[in-house]
Amino acid sequence: MLLFPNLPGSSSMVPIDFGKKLSQRGVFSVKSAYAALANENDHAVNINHAINWKNLWKLKVQDRLKMLLWKISPNLLPTKALISTVLNLEPDLIKCPLCNTEQESLHHLFFNCIFSKVVWRQSKWPIDISSFATQPMDVWTNIILSPSKNLNVPEEEIQEFQNFAIIAMDNLWLHRNKVDHKQAEPSIQSYVTSVSRSYTQHCKAWAAKNIQMGINEVRYPVGSHLLTFDVAIRKEGSILASICWKDNGEVLFAIIDLINKVNSNLGEASAALMAIKEAARLKLENIIVGGDSDVTIQAISNTSYIQELNLSPVINDIRHHLNSFKLMERQSSRKFSPNSRFKM
Repeated sequence: MLLFPNLPGSSSMVPIDFGKKLSQRGVFSVKSAYAALANENDHAVNINHAINWKNLWKLKVQDRLKMLLWKISPNLLPTKALISTVLNLEPDLIKCPLCNTEQESLHHLFFNCIFSKVVWRQSKWPIDISSFATQPMDVWTNIILSPSKNLNVPEEEIQEFQNFAIIAMDNLWLHRNKVDHKQAEPSIQSYVTSVSRSYTQHCKAWAAKNIQMGINEVRYPVGSHLLTFDVAIRKEGSILASICWKDNGEVLFAIIDLINKVNSNLGEASAALMAIKEAARLKLENIIVGGDSDVTIQAISNTSYIQELNLSPVINDIRHHLNSFKLMERQSSRKFSPNSRFKM
């Protein structure tokens, strides 16, 4: 497990002897430590050093959307094309479930699929999204991070553009999952409507005077710390990621870990536990546990909600560590209004 010691208030959780290899000054960063973990375990996560990850975490979008963008650049989303590198799938099973015309890769979904083309044509910024299909995914990530420099987006529209770009990808991935799991039929109109609705909600939320960076776009109590967590499942194992935000929006610590492959629910819970253990070690008093995993969030506050037996030990461990905090809240990042505290 790696903890990034260049962040304020953090310290190493395990002895690390390759700091000087990461920078001339021996200073760690989220990018360099993550790259070291990838090399250490010899797996296929592609870290692009051209991306300014610091700017990604500073984006004025929901933390869940930041995590999505973090997954997209190194190709961590389990598209059919990526899965086919592990499993021997028939050609028809690799096709995009939305348009059924090409192999489903991130480039196809976000640049060449008719769903993406239509939503961008109807947007405030009617760009030809397919023009980016031949570029590495990190090029598009950098465009989102600096749209004024790359697309001449006016300064006053930068945040709107960034929200729209990531929301369009987020809703497309959600619609794709529903179609792939036979929960919905492919519908461009439904997708465009969902993007418009989500984008409008985000813009209204950010327009409020009391908004500060965070999962549900509300100001956090002074002295509180927001713990966010996520998991990326790869063929080599599951990559856990946890970040602790101070009430002023600064990062207190960021941790990653590579564990044996587990399902998404167990991975999310394990990432949450990793963050909570570190917060307890640092003796933080007031925390907010936030994430887009309703299973983990609900299970923390209600033991009867635990739906998978293998989750019980992790959730029980989380609840045990939470006893050391004075104030606790849990928030789901897919919703704008939840602010329900849970009592231990």
